Amino acid sequence: MEEEFLPNFIFEFPSEILQRILFFSIISRLKYDEDDSVRGTSRVLNLRLVCKEFDALFQSALFETRLMDDIRPYGTSLARAGTLEYWPLTSKRKEAAHKLWHSYLVYRVLNEVDPNVKRYVEVRNTASAICTENGADFLQTIKNLCWLGLAHQLGNAWPVPHRRILRGPDALTPRPPPLNNNSPDVSLLSAAAYLGCVSLTKRLLEHGNDPTEHDMLFPCPMEAASLAGQVTTLQLCQANIPLRQDKYLYYHPMLEEVPRIKGTFPFAIAGAASRGDMEILNIALCPAFLDGTDDVPAHRGVSFDVLRFAKTWEVFSKLLSSLPPDFLEKKGKYSQPNGSDLLMHFADLGNFEIAKGLLDAGAHTRGHEHQLGMHPLWIAARQGYEDIVDLLLEYGADVNRPTVLYCSTVGAAVRSGNISLVKNLLSKGGHFKEEAPCGALVVENVPMLELLLDHLKAGGNLSMVLIHELIALASERQLFYMFWFVIEYVMVRMGIELVFDDSEAEDL
Repeated sequence: MEEEFLPNFIFEFPSEILQRILFFSIISRLKYDEDDSVRGTSRVLNLRLVCKEFDALFQSALFETRLMDDIRPYGTSLARAGTLEYWPLTSKRKEAAHKLWHSYLVYRVLNEVDPNVKRYVEVRNTASAICTENGADFLQTIKNLCWLGLAHQLGNAWPVPHRRILRGPDALTPRPPPLNNNSPDVSLLSAAAYLGCVSLTKRLLEHGNDPTEHDMLFPCPMEAASLAGQVTTLQLCQANIPLRQDKYLYYHPMLEEVPRIKGTFPFAIAGAASRGDMEILNIALCPAFLDGTDDVPAHRGVSFDVLRFAKTWEVFSKLLSSLPPDFLEKKGKYSQPNGSDLLMHFADLGNFEIAKGLLDAGAHTRGHEHQLGMHPLWIAARQGYEDIVDLLLEYGADVNRPTVLYCSTVGAAVRSGNISLVKNLLSKGGHFKEEAPCGALVVENVPMLELLLDHLKAGGNLSMVLIHELIALASERQLFYMFWFVIEYVMVRMGIELVFDDSEAEDL
């Protein structure tokens, strides 16, 4: 992107010098935008596009800065929280972002020596204990455990305990803090269950560790076993759920109410659902040792939040069968039908199969009336999912349905970086205001900005007010390349000569 502005002698530097240049460039870009970590992250990742040499050295320079310690890896279309949004758009964008975060976790676990910095040393010690037990390869074990940590949305942040005041009769009872559990070896038990270490799992359970607990490092052992499809360790965990008086358990990134049910547990069901494995799901729902005499609720721990973990329509339908027949039509906590609320979620995930199933079941595309007017089409466009956008348009979604505080649907698609999606929305009559070209400029997407300006120009809607706004924004953000692109566009495409006064020239 900026290669033509770099002096030729830079490419003659040894790779070690180029990596140091990248190292300080990454730090300076994030520091410049320290009040807006999302914007700073986008500028950091754009350094990969400067030249081939930078791309080759980018990951090692980024890891060396350790700046990812302070950026969460996960977010949603409404709350962008990390690098996933800005990773170059490909058919495997999320997979690429997940691999980046996994590689960073492995790097930090292997290199951190201070046990007070996050929990990297703890992961390494857990891996060492596993290898001592079964003789597994140490590096591969660390890689496996980092995937487990990432599955729990730990990443860099290692989330802090979350306390919630419950509604209803338990309204004054705070959920117990997650670190005060009765299982000192629960992280090791999670690792053993995930990796299928049967003897270690059995021994830790015999020592009284609770397979429904976790201490924020990994998912609870039952969920870890389900995620990995480990039948034996899952069944061991199911048979060793201790009887406890407390109704609610420890924090989970997505699940809210987590009641104990004999032999099964919502975390385990959620893990099996996200894996998409019907065999594991059936075991999680119906432990082998239960019979008809056991007092187990019909829902078996399935709830609205558990449904959100489903990977396939088959899994979703199986979970749904445990709930009342009219569950999708009933209004939930946002005063809209549960099915329509779930459609928002699966549009955000890009799950075409379940989104279509929900639409066929009667879910509407209007979105939340009480959440700033958010709707599935905007969310799918924000994530760049062309197939979901086409599906929603086919089912009658309004391409220009407004939100309360957020940008237009076209503007949302612009921020996804998917230029073919933006073209599609424009061809369907999608409108946008200055937020769309400004969004393209901020993330330094030249082809996108050019498309939007051409569209406005073709319709006679390209104003000098917008041009001056883009120039001012590029100058304020120090986006050198984007500034000159706008200047060139005005002078060449519009035939207008721009004149700057002395103060403006000094700013440049």
